[in-house]
Amino acid sequence: MKIKQVKTTLLSLPLKRELATSIHRVDKVETVLVEAVTESGIEGFGLVFTFSHNQTRALKAMVEDLVQVVVGEEVEFVEKIWEKMWKRINFVGWSGLPVMALCAIDTALWDIVGKLAEMPLYKIFGGYQNKLLVYHSGGQWLSYSKEDLIAEAKEFVGQGFKAFKMRIGKPTMKEDLDRVEAVRKIIGDHILLSVDANQGFTVHYAIEMGKRLADYNLYWYEEPVPANDLEGSARIAEAVDTPLASGETVYTRDGILQMLQHRAADILMPDLARMGGITEWRKAAILADSFHVPVSPHIYTEFTAHAAAASPNVTICEYMPWFDELMVNPFKVEEGYLILPEEPGLGLTLDRKAVEKYAVR
Repeated sequence: MKIKQVKTTLLSLPLKRELATSIHRVDKVETVLVEAVTESGIEGFGLVFTFSHNQTRALKAMVEDLVQVVVGEEVEFVEKIWEKMWKRINFVGWSGLPVMALCAIDTALWDIVGKLAEMPLYKIFGGYQNKLLVYHSGGQWLSYSKEDLIAEAKEFVGQGFKAFKMRIGKPTMKEDLDRVEAVRKIIGDHILLSVDANQGFTVHYAIEMGKRLADYNLYWYEEPVPANDLEGSARIAEAVDTPLASGETVYTRDGILQMLQHRAADILMPDLARMGGITEWRKAAILADSFHVPVSPHIYTEFTAHAAAASPNVTICEYMPWFDELMVNPFKVEEGYLILPEEPGLGLTLDRKAVEKYAVR
């Protein structure tokens, strides 16, 4: 079944409330929607995003460049197409926007493959489970007051979530610790709580913070230092008792391999876009499994879920509801678990009215 066309659409998705981390302030998710169509009319889609309209325009241009080596190919040969795109981006580099552009196309092709086989992708990949424990990541931002954090924590627990994540990186360590203590006190010890420093600390500060955070029974301590400081991250992982999570900003399985070789984290967080799509994400997860290291995919839950459900070393997934409005049938979360759909492919249907609403003219 040959690919006839690949279409791209720029979308600008406003957040209900501005978010802040130690390095970001964001009020919109700027998105490139990619739709592939076969000669028989079967469609699949994927998407990638940035927090900058200009960066997303560049990302769209990169997708359109890759389309030139995709149209006319047999859609079932996803690995072959991935390799063609990989060679195409060699000159501009195997990281950054080129890899993210590759991701969107790869995801759309896998969606079509599942539809052709009339099976959900997690079963095509050799399913390990049909539901995934998720942690709510769509709140608990650094810009929130302590009262906001407490109210939202109660809301998440009331919705049935068994885990969520909060951000740290306030001007003083005491302020961060006070906020974590307040949230832990209100939710009790049975809810999994993680913290994310968003790469905002120095190694020395991160170690001291990690030791003080040990009192709050955290599920993990995420990205205290820049992800490319592998030695620094390894020092922190060795020095603190709370498991260290990192890896969302490294590219492809090569980046994951370097982290594994340096023992830079206890839990790895491959990001679908930075891996270059489902094809490479699965290889990264298998690689981590060969080192007996657990994996938790970063964002892109809707598009990573099937690969994650076929990976025995995936422990928990991030739930970020940024793209729910684009779907007629967003994934269901019941009692803290994302339920894998049984519909073919990704099991998702685009809401054309929502796409039209948020399309950038």
